[in-house]
Amino acid sequence: MGYPLVDRLGRLYLVTQDGYLHSYEPDGRFRFSFTVSGTPLGSPSLRPSDEAVLLGTTARSVYGIRPDGQLSFRAATITPVWSGLHARDERSVIYVGLDRYLYALSNHGIALYRVPIPGQPVGEPAVAPGGVVWVPLDTGLARIHQALSVQRFPTAAPVDQVVLGARGPFALSGGQLWSFTQDGTAQAHGPAEGLAGDGTSVLAWDGAGGGTWFPGGDVSQAVTLHVLAGLRPSGTGGLAGERALLPLEDGEVALVDLSRPGAPAVRQMKILSEPVELAAFTPSRARLLVTSRGGRACLLDDPFGAARTPEASR
Repeated sequence: MGYPLVDRLGRLYLVTQDGYLHSYEPDGRFRFSFTVSGTPLGSPSLRPSDEAVLLGTTARSVYGIRPDGQLSFRAATITPVWSGLHARDERSVIYVGLDRYLYALSNHGIALYRVPIPGQPVGEPAVAPGGVVWVPLDTGLARIHQALSVQRFPTAAPVDQVVLGARGPFALSGGQLWSFTQDGTAQAHGPAEGLAGDGTSVLAWDGAGGGTWFPGGDVSQAVTLHVLAGLRPSGTGGLAGERALLPLEDGEVALVDLSRPGAPAVRQMKILSEPVELAAFTPSRARLLVTSRGGRACLLDDPFGAARTPEASR
């Protein structure tokens, strides 16, 4: 299932397998539920013009749902929507269809183009500036530039995760970390189990308590970290400038301060009573969004100082 999202006002939106979009106020109070047809398989997106929620489902539908819970549009799709909706630019989104095509759609439901994906998609796409989309495959990584060009770069194992750096994507494949330049040139960086990125810099960590930070996405400036020993990252982390969040198996979240890469500081905070699946900064970066494997979601003011808001069941 997809991850929750938070708008600029701090309101939480999450989708469920039984076909609902639920919305909550920043303090945890319920706002509304909207029923959709089919199952949303990926994360929703926000329309920048009015912060309407855009989501796709297996019932061959894409919805636009206004912040007040009213329907903006419902558009039919050729095939079930297999991935989440990801902003291509201010006016459009992309998604992966079950038919192994990449689709582009306007923020108001108008079909723009579709492009065949050169392989079997196995994860969420990542959108780089200029309309370049990177799609993880079972046998490599696909680079799709709008409807103009399609390239495939082979890997020895399926690509488990892709995050973007300023100079190109980083990918996990078969327990190894790879970086790719914009033209697809690959470079290996050793074992890794998880990635976090903010579109500029990238943080990778392995299962032995080590990590590597790539400031500015520059592999020549890679910094090896040894402060992660004893931590057991369990899901998807977050990165915002020189602050990184790691979700942990014991329900804690670790904040890694990278402002002094030679001696980065780590602080831990107990958030949930089960393994954390996602730890991410909200758009304002003043709050923290945390979800668990068991389907819990919570928002915190000041990640390592303020009290938690009530949890909302996903």
